[in-house]
Amino acid sequence: MVSSGTSSRPQIEEDPALDASDEIGVALQRALKALETAESQRDPLSLGVALIRVARIRYRLCQYETSEKLAQEVLSLNSLPGALYADAWHILANCSSSTGHYSQTEAAYRHEADLAREIGYHRAHIAALHGLAGGVYIPCGEFDLALQADEEALEIASKHNRQDLFLFPLVTIAIASQVTGRRTRAEETLDRLDSLILPGSVAHGYSLCLRGNLAFLDGDRETAQALYQ
Repeated sequence: MVSSGTSSRPQIEEDPALDASDEIGVALQRALKALETAESQRDPLSLGVALIRVARIRYRLCQYETSEKLAQEVLSLNSLPGALYADAWHILANCSSSTGHYSQTEAAYRHEADLAREIGYHRAHIAALHGLAGGVYIPCGEFDLALQADEEALEIASKHNRQDLFLFPLVTIAIASQVTGRRTRAEETLDRLDSLILPGSVAHGYSLCLRGNLAFLDGDRETAQALYQ
């Protein structure tokens, strides 16, 4: 049974240490210690939270099989808050996408999206839609579907005032627009993206690369090279 009460939903955010490669080992040891404690206490909620944390780190380390097993263990637990199950489906989808199993990826993201929509877990709903766009439709050449998925993700993020979740849907929309010849749409999306990003961020790198692509298509190789650098 899934618990959907908002007050009981665990706040599972990414560990800041995961953003620094030299800290990921420390983050893993901390997460494994928390998992060991949860297992000894036999508390399903603590166990579910700990499993998700370890699974996320294992995914970052490209240990996809281990990450999948941890996420599947979460799905096997009973009576957890729905957010934990949604996060487990997201991890499974990410792992499948990383190994090129796109049918499995799509099914897992759709499980996440359906559950997140049902319980009002907006971050996961947005993440699932963006996952479909960037993790299934773009690599499979389904660019119109990618646009539809991330446009819906942006709509949900806007409705719930989550500007922090705009960036990567905007990147995918810019990519899909560029590939399908929607030049004006691509430029407008990049302008919107640039108004939100920090210099030196990953999203900034995407923006520079995509603007370089546009300059190259215009025959302006000098500008393109400067942007790529």
